[in-house]
Amino acid sequence: MSLDEGGGGVGRSNAHPNGAPFLLDNGATTAIHHNGEQVMDEGSGEIELDEEVDPLLDEIIADVENMTQNDPGLMQTPTLEEILSETDNLDASAWRAGGGNPDDISIISTPKKQYAIPAGGIDSDIGDTLSVSSFGSRGTRASRASGRGESGRLHYGSIFRHLILKGVSAQMTSAADRVKAGAPTCMTASCTAVFIAVGTQNSHILVFDSNQVIKWFLGGPSIAMSYGAVSCLAFCLDATKLLVGFARGQVVEYDMATGKILRDMSDVHPIGSSITHVRYSENPNIAFISDSGGSVFKLSMTRGIRGAGATTRCIFSGSRGEVCTMEPLYVAHKIPEHPLTRYSILALATITRIIVITVKPRLKVLMTAPLIGDQHTLPLLCWQFVLIQNQFSYKTNDPVLTFARGSTISFYQVSVNLSYKIVFIPLQSVDLNFTLSFLSWMNNRYLGLLDQSEQLHLMDARTKDILETVDLKKVEIVYQTQFFKGLANGGNVSAAFSLAGETAVYGSLCTFTNQILVLGKKTFHALIIRTWSERLDHLLKDNRFIEALNLGLDMYDDPGKALVGLRGPRDRKRAHISLRVMGILKKFLDVSMTKNFPEEGGMATLTKYFNEIVPPSIDVSVRLGKTDFLFEKVWNTFNEDPFSCAAFLESLEPYILSDQLPVIPTQIVQRFVDHYEKREKFEPLEACITHLSIICLDIHQVMVVSEKHRLYDAIIYVFNNAMLDYISPAEKLLTEVKNALASDKPFTQEQIDIGNKLLVYVSGCLAGRAYPYGDVPQDRVKQVKYDIYSTITLIHSRQITPESEHEPPYPHLNTLLAFDTQGFLNVLSIAFEEKEYQTEIGNSQKQRLVDLLLQVMLKEDSSFSPAQVGYLFTFLARQIAKGDRSVSISRDLFSRVLSVLTDPEQPGSREEREDSLLDMLEYGGWHLFDPQHLEDASIGIGFYRVLRMVYSSRQEYVKLFHCYIKDQRRNQQTFHFIQTIFSSDDKYTGDVRRLIGEEMVANIDDLAAIDVRKTAAVVYQYLAARIPDILSNLSSQPVYYEFLQELLEQRGASEGLGSPTHQMNVRKVFTADLYEQYIELMCTKDPTAVLEYVKTKETYRVDSVLELCKKYNITDARIYLLETLDRYTDAFTILADLLADKVAQCMALEAENNGNIVENGGENENIGGMNNNLTAVMDLRIAEVNTQLLVVTQFLQRCSDKLAEESREELWCSLLDKVSAPIKIVHNPEPWRSMVRHIVSTMLGHVGHKKVVSLVLSNPSCSSGVDTWAHLKHMLGELIQSFRYEERVLESSIQVQEKERIILMRELLLTKKRALHTNGRRRCSICALPLSTRVRSVVYTCAHAAHVDCADRCGGVTLDNTGTEVWSCTLCHPVMVSQVQQDSNLNLQQRGATRVTVTGKEANTQELTESLRQSLATWKLANQTVDYSQLQEFEKEEGFEGRGLLDSDGFKLKLRPPNCTDS
Repeated sequence: MSLDEGGGGVGRSNAHPNGAPFLLDNGATTAIHHNGEQVMDEGSGEIELDEEVDPLLDEIIADVENMTQNDPGLMQTPTLEEILSETDNLDASAWRAGGGNPDDISIISTPKKQYAIPAGGIDSDIGDTLSVSSFGSRGTRASRASGRGESGRLHYGSIFRHLILKGVSAQMTSAADRVKAGAPTCMTASCTAVFIAVGTQNSHILVFDSNQVIKWFLGGPSIAMSYGAVSCLAFCLDATKLLVGFARGQVVEYDMATGKILRDMSDVHPIGSSITHVRYSENPNIAFISDSGGSVFKLSMTRGIRGAGATTRCIFSGSRGEVCTMEPLYVAHKIPEHPLTRYSILALATITRIIVITVKPRLKVLMTAPLIGDQHTLPLLCWQFVLIQNQFSYKTNDPVLTFARGSTISFYQVSVNLSYKIVFIPLQSVDLNFTLSFLSWMNNRYLGLLDQSEQLHLMDARTKDILETVDLKKVEIVYQTQFFKGLANGGNVSAAFSLAGETAVYGSLCTFTNQILVLGKKTFHALIIRTWSERLDHLLKDNRFIEALNLGLDMYDDPGKALVGLRGPRDRKRAHISLRVMGILKKFLDVSMTKNFPEEGGMATLTKYFNEIVPPSIDVSVRLGKTDFLFEKVWNTFNEDPFSCAAFLESLEPYILSDQLPVIPTQIVQRFVDHYEKREKFEPLEACITHLSIICLDIHQVMVVSEKHRLYDAIIYVFNNAMLDYISPAEKLLTEVKNALASDKPFTQEQIDIGNKLLVYVSGCLAGRAYPYGDVPQDRVKQVKYDIYSTITLIHSRQITPESEHEPPYPHLNTLLAFDTQGFLNVLSIAFEEKEYQTEIGNSQKQRLVDLLLQVMLKEDSSFSPAQVGYLFTFLARQIAKGDRSVSISRDLFSRVLSVLTDPEQPGSREEREDSLLDMLEYGGWHLFDPQHLEDASIGIGFYRVLRMVYSSRQEYVKLFHCYIKDQRRNQQTFHFIQTIFSSDDKYTGDVRRLIGEEMVANIDDLAAIDVRKTAAVVYQYLAARIPDILSNLSSQPVYYEFLQELLEQRGASEGLGSPTHQMNVRKVFTADLYEQYIELMCTKDPTAVLEYVKTKETYRVDSVLELCKKYNITDARIYLLETLDRYTDAFTILADLLADKVAQCMALEAENNGNIVENGGENENIGGMNNNLTAVMDLRIAEVNTQLLVVTQFLQRCSDKLAEESREELWCSLLDKVSAPIKIVHNPEPWRSMVRHIVSTMLGHVGHKKVVSLVLSNPSCSSGVDTWAHLKHMLGELIQSFRYEERVLESSIQVQEKERIILMRELLLTKKRALHTNGRRRCSICALPLSTRVRSVVYTCAHAAHVDCADRCGGVTLDNTGTEVWSCTLCHPVMVSQVQQDSNLNLQQRGATRVTVTGKEANTQELTESLRQSLATWKLANQTVDYSQLQEFEKEEGFEGRGLLDSDGFKLKLRPPNCTDS
């Protein structure tokens, strides 16, 4: 409807093409800038933005009017109904990509071309239609594609227009202040934009029309006390009735024509639940309601004798799942001819799933789907009709069910199949990076999304892009949490329903085509999607020209992208967009050189400025096809300034290279060539020249520049296209290559490039292709081929020069062959495939060219190497192999070539000559050579690859094996050959394998010389039975030890693998003798590895290896072996002897030092230096003693527990004696005393404390000397500290054991006290009498019970070895009396765990037996408090008073007591 109805208003320019945006005449519309300022238009009483006058407005409007005259329907403003019916095609086959799996479905979006141009904008205004702002908007397209991250971020300006409806907002505030209506609670709007209704906390309903005039003020204090707050509202489709739900469960229907109550329904659902949702169906006499109990009811409005009434029916009970929201599908209202019109479909959303049902013609469940996402959030539902195209290009306009929870949105198409059944087709699923609170379609492509942080997002459903985000925190959106918590009814809701309703905003947002209404606590807001023109205008107002141009280009590329306000065929839309964008560009060009031109700055500023504004101008002109405008208006604008001119010329390059600008005015091309020459950008210039049409080039200028800077691509292009000359460029390049060859210097990179250009040019011309791209005109192909063929086969050059007198015949062929023989021959090979060479004349030309090649390369004084000659004959062999009989070559020539290639005296690499010969053989040259001659020649020079081909063809595998071994470059391939022979099942016979095996044994030394590891691997895998012979052959070789090592490693890695025969052979070979032989070799080759080997392997005899270690003096391994044999005394003796040797060396050095001092008497001047040297040597010897002592003490620690006490004390004492002996005689006894202290601290725990103290006191180091008391005090301090530590560990262990014993005892008693049930009704399973008839009864874990005497009589109780009674059920485990004694030792668990229970009348008077007395004593002991008073003194001393020992900070278990020095 038009918005200029009624008085005042905004005027006809504010009419929204897709429905009225509620701009009302008795209140102004607020437009809020980014900085929060408000501007008031005094004439209209509205607040809106200032707009500057557009100088090009008249010109652009004139263009639009001229276009409109030719097509009156182009600029016609569409109606709301037209926009609703206008849809874009949505390809369902693309949506359902991936085989119909909804998890793999995504909407296929048209890829956007990314172009590297700066963002910006211009101001070209056709007129604003509404007062717009970006209230809290971020103003740019936040391209946060859901689940895809940020990519290709484009600026689309502000898509949303944010309005504050001041008329509605003022009335809400006035009602709250004046009549105590209370704060707003919910709202709704009719789909035809006729009415808005707002409910309040005190049961008031404010109804406004489209002009923001209050139509009705419903409800009031009379119902507020009984009904509570308004919880939900809904208009019927024709907006004639309003259905209101209240917090205390009442439902009221109002007539919008009179404002009177039609029906007051207070008993349509159970008492004590709030109404959370009300919805009309397409029939205005049928509605649906849901309450806070989660149930859904159908209301049928009736009118009888008693007046208006309603009947209700529960269609979904909350006991099966609480419904949080519901949405009916309106089909007949939008598409009357749709097959779903005869159904009434209702979508329900519970906390866990989506349920779709039909209410008409009968109640039926159509579909259920689980809801994924955060369970603490509410589900969301909405419907939208979309035109969908399937894989058969058949279009259907079907509804799409959209539901979401958390951050996941799902889309389902609802359709009717050929069997007239309603089917739900999954389309796609979208994952967002925020949690949703509201979801609704704004048109057939855009979704409005509100997250829990009150950010409103506009999402493109096809591309999944977030186009814009608007911050609505300042709106203060109203939440319906109180109704979901049931606060008006005492909180009579479930915990899950209450928790999920924390963010309920179902009644605060309402959408219809391109608009969304938002209810705030004090204001009422509308957000409208701008039309395509308004989006451009918004950018222009901020002087963001380049962004506006980019947006216009994006619209032009995809005009079907649901652009609001743009309708008609695709071509018409693009024409309209093109016209508008060109108008923007015109204004942009004007302001860029005037208003926006930098006022200050140097060259850098101007360069940056023009690099930002020039490329977008060119891009717009090219993409819109406005090349005339580009080379007139744009060029004239930027030609005025040298910096802008340079930017313009350089910006043309990508469009020239992409062939978007093949024709450019000649004067601009001249400027382009001059500019690139001055900038020395020769490669881009050369490339651009070859892409420009020849008609726009200044031939003279281009040729001069190209000749000067050697731009041969440009030269060829001009000669070929301007002069139709293909010979001159070839001769120019041949001359350049010839001069390079004549020089003795190596080729430069430029010369190599020229030569390659020549080859490519010749190849293209002979194949009918243009250089550097494209094809030769069809009418000139034959002439071009002939010209090039005749040029390269000339006997003499066309140009006569002094040097031409000495040139050889056929100079061009010589030049091409000398530059790249193989490359040129490949060019000829490709050319020979052309159809011209398949005719009789072509065959003669081919033969002539072959003869010329032979003549040039095989003459006596030829400068070509054998490798180059080999390339020629490879080429010839390839031609012959193709079956080309037109080429006839004598076999003698191939024999001559073979002799040349295999001549050892020839210069050049043998590898290259062998490659040439191989190429000839591979391309069918076998029949061209004599086989015996080929073999002999290859043997003579050592062409083993050729010999391998020869022997492979003859299947002479032994000779082939020797070729592999003799080829020094590739002998590693020998093992692959062996593996192929033995691992192929059917290809090679057993005789072949046997022969190769014999050769391997005979040449084992050569194989080992190549690679020992691989040799051992193939021998172990394929020749296990021949290993003794192989070892015998290698026994005298230096590599024997390494081979044996690798062989034993193969055995360890492959043990248990292989066939039974292989395993049997391996077991025969790998005996203990072989391992001991390897160990003996190791003792001689690598003695340090023996210890590690004997530790990790167990494949040897210990006694034998021990003898070997003794023989070769491998002490560490010998000690380890003695330790494994429990011969600790022998091992200690060896270690002690080593220690004694170290001590003796120290003593000898000490004696030498003393002798020097006596001899020199301090008179020699060098005595100080000698003493220093002796001291350093002495320190080194003492360090060696320390190291050896550490080894001995570690050994004694390991074996002390395994020795008898006497032996243990004897070993420790002897060690102490050996170390303490030198203390009396050495000059510096401190290191030795330190070693003694180490021995004493180490022997604690292995030798009794009394013995240790005795040894300390009797030790000479403690009983004599100057500082004896200090040394003794230190040692005793260490002993005492160790004793105290062990005491603490013992006491802590006792505490832990006591606590554990108590815990286990309590668990045992609890188990014993656990009740057991019987399945025999308290009767004995043996005598069938009640259990109460006896004093003692037994109940088994199998639920059987019996009297004790009955069980004893039947053998149910026995005694084990300890005299404990063992009970077993005689029914489950029957035994004969004779077997009772035999089974008395059975475990209790094996016999069935039982417990004896005392029952009957005499239970309280039974005699206290001995076993019962022991049980009571045990229980008393378990419950008593353990007294640890003996620890009090110790704890006080250590500072642990008031805390437990284990809980103290000072208690730390250590592997050994700390040294006195540590404290």
